[in-house]
Formats: sequence, C-alpha cells, structure tokens
Amino acid sequence: MDPTPQSHSKSSRSNGLIMGLAIGLGAFCFLGTIGGAVGYMQVERTKKQARAGWNLVPVIVANQDIAEDTVLSFDMLSQRPIPEQFVTSSVIKPDSANYIIGQKITVPVQAGDPLLWSQFETSKATNCSVCDWIDRAAKDCSEARRKAEEAKNATPEPRKGPLQKFREAKEETAR
Repeated sequence: MDPTPQSHSKSSRSNGLIMGLAIGLGAFCFLGTIGGAVGYMQVERTKKQARAGWNLVPVIVANQDIAEDTVLSFDMLSQRPIPEQFVTSSVIKPDSANYIIGQKITVPVQAGDPLLWSQFETSKATNCSVCDWIDRAAKDCSEARRKAEEAKNATPEPRKGPLQKFREAKEETAR
C-alpha cells in the first residue's frame, strides 16, 4: 500500500473543510452586513416617520440652572429647537430674547428648560413695542374723550348767515 494516496485524501479533506469554513464565514459576514444595513435603514425610516409633521422651532432656554429672583443676562440663555406642536405664545422665541435681558425671573429654572413670559416680573414690561403702541393709543383715546367733553360743555358761538358775514367783512375793511 502506498501511503501517499491516503495522506493526499486527508489533506484534501482538510483543505475542503477549511475552504467550507471560509466560505461559510464569508457568507455569514456578508449576510450580517446586509442585515445590519437593512436594520439601519429600517431604524432611520422609523425615525423619519416618527418626526413627520414635527417642524422644529427655535425657542429660548436656560443654559444653566437659574435661581428665583435672578436678573437675566445673555450668557444665561441659549436656544434649542423643539417641535412646533409644543410652542405656544407663552414660550419666548429668539427674536424676543432682548425683552427679557435685565429682567428678574420669578421662579427657579433648570438648564435646558424653555423660558416662558409668565416667569418674569411684569412691572418692567413697558419696553415692549406693542405695549408702547397700546399706551399711545390709550392716551390718544383719553385726549379725544377730553376734547369731546370740552366741546360738549362749551357754549356754541351764534351762527352767522352770509349777510352777517358780508356786513362784518365790510366793517373790517372800512376800519
């Protein structure tokens, strides 16, 4: 018996086994990569669907914990986008941030909390352009009422007809 064919047979079985394992491992890695990619795309699609219709709007938030009765400065504020559905007229937006600078906050606020108009003293809110417009309109109304009352209480001058006006003009030129 020749030992060569038997050892050749063993080595070809080893090579076949190694080749089979390599192909299996390669297939496993390939399928794992495909599965991972499909899973990632599914997660991204789900996130996109969950956010559909959720337009983000920037609002003013505290960038640090702020104690009650603290006067605010710009370095205490930041902005963060939040879903539009949660933004009401009571939430302070970035274009109105300058109205709260120098104002005293009446409640403690944690870092990241959106700031609300109701959290501030109202006595200093007169630097608001809408408030100024309302104040001017109220003063104008008061002035108009005062003038109307004066006119109502005033004694009217007697009415002059055209003949009376002609005589007065003639007398005036004669002087």
